[in-house]
Amino acid sequence: MSLIKNQIISPKSLDWETKWMNDPRVIFWVREFVSPETLIGKFADVLAGYHIPESYIDVNSDGVRRGVKTTYHQLSGYYQRRLATWADVSSTGMKYYANTGEITVLFWAKHDSDITSTSMIVCYGNYGEGMEDNLHYEVYITNKNEVRMLWEKGSGTNINTSFDDDTFLIDGDYHFYSLKRIKSGSQCYVELRRDLNLIATSSLLDLPNGGWMGWISLGNFCWTSDPGVGNGYGFPGYFGNVFIYDGVFPYLEEKAFYNFTKGIYA
Repeated sequence: MSLIKNQIISPKSLDWETKWMNDPRVIFWVREFVSPETLIGKFADVLAGYHIPESYIDVNSDGVRRGVKTTYHQLSGYYQRRLATWADVSSTGMKYYANTGEITVLFWAKHDSDITSTSMIVCYGNYGEGMEDNLHYEVYITNKNEVRMLWEKGSGTNINTSFDDDTFLIDGDYHFYSLKRIKSGSQCYVELRRDLNLIATSSLLDLPNGGWMGWISLGNFCWTSDPGVGNGYGFPGYFGNVFIYDGVFPYLEEKAFYNFTKGIYA
């Protein structure tokens, strides 16, 4: 796969890209949003090719496509597809995207005014409150500019981090966010970093379970009944380089990922 246009290239960065593209623990990595119907990156083809209006893609003066927004409420679910249509993920291969243990979600995002409603970055799960529909991971921004991670256990019981308001920085510039769900005995906690700096750690929380029916979604809730129709939860700023890893992504690799991608967002 070709590198992103104007990416800063070095032998070491090429080694990192090769490593991540071939690492079986990388759930997916959406590198670039290209209008009208293409996503570039590892496993990006699992996401439906809905038309992306050119005006919803952030392109800098050098032509680099840095991110996308999904605020148009009737069509905000551009990049989602039900990957297991009411079927057991273990028989469809969807268990690759499911995760009830440790997980890391990385992304770049920006917005220049306060978030006014719940705004989705990524999630995996299904519509419904049965144990089979449980969310395994959901990253979103609240109307208090708070970055959160949510999942479910039992029959749809929400487990939600609680961080400070304004952990999502509103200054019109892109920032790099990292959320890691880390096991601690039979429970877990979540670490939140912004631009590599640890800014919050959650209390101990129960792990997710169930969730063997589901789909993965960017830019909207995964339980939108029709993936071509939004429900008002599209992210109003821009986000890009969404990277999900099955486990706790080592800090040195997180730093390498930050350095590998930051030239796009400077």
